Amino acid sequence: MPYTRLPTNPTAHQVGQIPPLSYTTPYGATRDFEISIGFPDTGAGSYPLIIYCHGGASGANPGAYKTSDWARVYAEYGYIVVMISHTEPGGGQAEVDDLTTYLGFGPVPQGSFKYMNYLKPFDIDAVLNARTRISSELSTRFAVSIDTSAGYALAGHSSGSGAVVTYAGATRYFPDCSGGAYLHTPVEVAACHLAYSIQGPADVDNFCAGSWSSIAPETPVLAVTGAGDLAGARDRRQSFAEMVGTGNSKYGFWLRDQAPQPNAPHGFFNHKNSVVQPPAVPSFATEVVWMEDVSLAFLDYYLKAEAAGQLYLDNDDVVTDSAGQVEWDKR
Repeated sequence: MPYTRLPTNPTAHQVGQIPPLSYTTPYGATRDFEISIGFPDTGAGSYPLIIYCHGGASGANPGAYKTSDWARVYAEYGYIVVMISHTEPGGGQAEVDDLTTYLGFGPVPQGSFKYMNYLKPFDIDAVLNARTRISSELSTRFAVSIDTSAGYALAGHSSGSGAVVTYAGATRYFPDCSGGAYLHTPVEVAACHLAYSIQGPADVDNFCAGSWSSIAPETPVLAVTGAGDLAGARDRRQSFAEMVGTGNSKYGFWLRDQAPQPNAPHGFFNHKNSVVQPPAVPSFATEVVWMEDVSLAFLDYYLKAEAAGQLYLDNDDVVTDSAGQVEWDKR
């Protein structure tokens, strides 16, 4: 069943970096990072905020435009999207060692930048703390502003989804599953959380069996993954299975593999009309449409309180596939 709400703005606008954000890390370093922004190109208006965290498990991916495809999707439907560039540590390996020492287990081998994923939720904190300034900048330059009346949504892909569920209340472990449980206290709890290619315990990214059970039952989470993320111990559906919901707060959406590459869906979370990476298989293109529809209905319901979004999510026939290759679960 398609979600029929039409885009409010088919020609969404995107801007490059506004002045970089900066904050002091828990271990005393100054962290600077860039953001880019997508918003409806309507000339004026106030729109709800989505914060998007890109993937790149090492924490060393500086591309603020890496998530521009999904930013365009959200902006087309009436949202302002702040895309965080989760840059690598400015102090290199020495800063990684400072972080791991702060966490209580001392220096780590060269190149162990995965531990910098600890900082991604703090990057989200910094965006929220700068939300008024960001809105003012947009208002001055483009006559659009952030509508804060309903809060904000948090979205991310791969390691960015790790930041999303950490912010939602999932437990992380440093240095590993043998100890060092960590819960992040958010600056402001998000209205809803979208985790694309949500991480599982076999991804060696400081998540362990049981990590997601600490997310509160009433916290809305949409977990999306694909066949390439389900091989053996890498099965990312475990994260969704561990979440406890209220009957209308946790949603799981699964896509089949769209191409011969075994891990293709992991990176394939692009806009259904993407010219960058169009679907290789027509049937998978249909599933990308479903995924986008589910995402937008989820946002419309939890961030805009629109009845159409709720009706769509409540419909057990949201996803239908006679081959049984698509899964849609709620808890």
